[in-house]
Amino acid sequence: MPREPEASRRTSPEEIRLERERLLQHPLVIEMLEGYPGFAAILDSNRQILAINQKAKELIRDKELDSVIGLRIGEAIGCVHSGESPKGCGNACVCFECGAAQAVRSTLQSGGPCAEEARLVIEQGGVREFLDVMVYTSTVHIDGEPHTIVTIKDIADEKRRQLLERIFFHDVLNTAAAINSLASVIRMQSSIEEVRPLSEMLAVSAEQLIREIQDQRDLVNAERGELVVQIEPVSIAKVLKVVEDLYSSHDLAEGRVFRVVAPASDCMVETSRVHLIRCIGNLVKNALEATAEGGQVTVQAREEGPEVFFEVHNDGVMPESVQRQIFRRSFSTKAEAGRGLGTYSVKLLVESYLQGKVSFVSCPAEGTVFRIRLPKKFPRSST
Repeated sequence: MPREPEASRRTSPEEIRLERERLLQHPLVIEMLEGYPGFAAILDSNRQILAINQKAKELIRDKELDSVIGLRIGEAIGCVHSGESPKGCGNACVCFECGAAQAVRSTLQSGGPCAEEARLVIEQGGVREFLDVMVYTSTVHIDGEPHTIVTIKDIADEKRRQLLERIFFHDVLNTAAAINSLASVIRMQSSIEEVRPLSEMLAVSAEQLIREIQDQRDLVNAERGELVVQIEPVSIAKVLKVVEDLYSSHDLAEGRVFRVVAPASDCMVETSRVHLIRCIGNLVKNALEATAEGGQVTVQAREEGPEVFFEVHNDGVMPESVQRQIFRRSFSTKAEAGRGLGTYSVKLLVESYLQGKVSFVSCPAEGTVFRIRLPKKFPRSST
């Protein structure tokens, strides 16, 4: 019979038990695990956990540590993709882009150490979290048999610091420089007629600076679960008009066609006007950045029964590797210049605070379409 692929083979519970007993006979191995300040585990050749340290409880909060013996890393920590393939953790399409899976595979194949950055989405107790971690793997020989040791370091604070530095030195500094330049030009004008159009430009730049600062403040609060949103009846047509005014003359729209298509008849939706406009705006900016000169970005809305849909469309098609990482915190297609927060913040705000859903499709037949789906009537808790 053909041999089962390496990725799908499983060690039996009895074999796991026997191998674990052999490991526990080596106190130094357990001391080594417990000496690591974060998550640390030893895996067998099929990537299943044989031993795990007590610090892992900081990451595995809804299970007893003994219960994860025999599981794979993603299954143990509650990765939302670990059950997508019948072959288990490491076999879903998104796993090919996962830094944790890549590090483990690399060490299993080469025997050498590996370090990979990973963006993980986990769900425990019904709560979804986005994690930025560094995964380290290496080989340790126990009784002559190779085993893989995996350690995970939380780098969320480091990533946030890097992000805020990029935002400050790029977006905020550029906008502040524009304000300063306009103020200098205004000082040189001799009549109120010359000053008036410049003062309007100054006000627009100042508003943009405030929005950028508010965006980051709200994102930090949203991640902490502390964001307060004001739910009120909002006109779809008016939301689209604001989006059109904000981005039709945006630098990113230069050389591109930007269309906003209002619905035939207006309707109201109970939501946060400020955060809905911000979410649509993030999708618009992403679409404009992904659209070549001469291309078109279209924003439209429609109502279907008790729901409202907002769509942002461009003709481009995202590579499969990019599609698998959309909505991940810190993931960006723009390398060093990218902030990696556009789609992540949209999903976080819409699904955690506006009680909606965010999805996308990207294929040659349709181009790329991001959709925000909201209930017309905001579902309020009965308590």
